[in-house]
Amino acid sequence: SEDTADDQALSDGLNGNGSCSESDEPPYPPADVVGEEELHWDVDLLSRSESWMVGAVLAMIDSVGGRQLLQLDREELEDLIWRVRDLYRRDVVYHNFEHAFSVTLAAYLFSFRTVAREELD
Repeated sequence: SEDTADDQALSDGLNGNGSCSESDEPPYPPADVVGEEELHWDVDLLSRSESWMVGAVLAMIDSVGGRQLLQLDREELEDLIWRVRDLYRRDVVYHNFEHAFSVTLAAYLFSFRTVAREELD
């Protein structure tokens, strides 16, 4: 089947085939180092930076062995998360990167910090 423009942009972004070459990659700031203890239901997302959110996603993925499963080092996974962030339109007030992070955090907390974890094991 034929890819739509959005599907192709997603594919290019995730595969590193976007319009940026190796020499002009977007300058991503380093992700914050976020401890697992910082991941809880009361996180004030309005006071958190995107660097913190990227670091939190890294912490969630690490806590469940995701980097080993994906066979990515921290830098590669961090770059992937920033690239996914770049695929969200900044002019959309609800379905944006912050919303995606919020849903990811809620899914993580529900799955791995409640009795649901016992069911998953």
